[in-house]
Amino acid sequence: MQTQAISAIFDEWDVIDNSKAEKPVEYLEFDDDPLALVCAMLRKGKQYHDIAEALHGNYQTRVTRDIPISQAIEAEDRERAIVVRKHFRNKILMRRLKNMNISKFMLAVSDLIESPQRIDKKSVSPLLKLSDFYEEDKATESIFNSHKTLPAHNKQEIDTTIEYVGTVKRRTSRTKVDMQYWRTPNNYLVRVTFPLNDMGRSAWEYFAKHGKVHISTEVGNVIKVTGYDYFVYQLNTHYEVKPV
Repeated sequence: MQTQAISAIFDEWDVIDNSKAEKPVEYLEFDDDPLALVCAMLRKGKQYHDIAEALHGNYQTRVTRDIPISQAIEAEDRERAIVVRKHFRNKILMRRLKNMNISKFMLAVSDLIESPQRIDKKSVSPLLKLSDFYEEDKATESIFNSHKTLPAHNKQEIDTTIEYVGTVKRRTSRTKVDMQYWRTPNNYLVRVTFPLNDMGRSAWEYFAKHGKVHISTEVGNVIKVTGYDYFVYQLNTHYEVKPV
């Protein structure tokens, strides 16, 4: 079977705001932890637009009638907020130590971490997604820690049986994709990426259930995974897959 995966993923950790006119900063002040509130409302099944309304102070909405903000946060939500902040504080620190790109998105996250109860209104969107980004990061790190990174800029053909490892889901305003990871016999990783409406998605889900496939391609395209010092084979050209 031949298919084509997307060639690049738009990672919000690398978004750069190119707007020319800077507007005065408007802040939202909180007497409690807004990230803990986000965690609480997500736990209760609230939608992002409902949570955004609550954060912006629209207290007459149905959201705050259903869940009074003063009563929404529980101990587990505060603990979750602490864990998420610690994770991203360490992530941003490591990027700075390694002289990696620090985008405006990451600067916004840094401000959310350092001044948790006074946030820029423009930072509501990243605040809403921090919990999801945390889950994506932890799932990715778990897979990477159990496998070997490929040598940088390595290009060679692939003709081997690969074994399914796991899937990392990315759900942002710009990107909605599934990233499947498969291991080679040498414990390197092959990544297959497809948007939710991709025609090949169901076939790869079928392969994943069976655990193994044989894959062959003339050139293995090795890429650096955004946000990590880690290289994988990214299938973004024509290739052939056969069930094992």
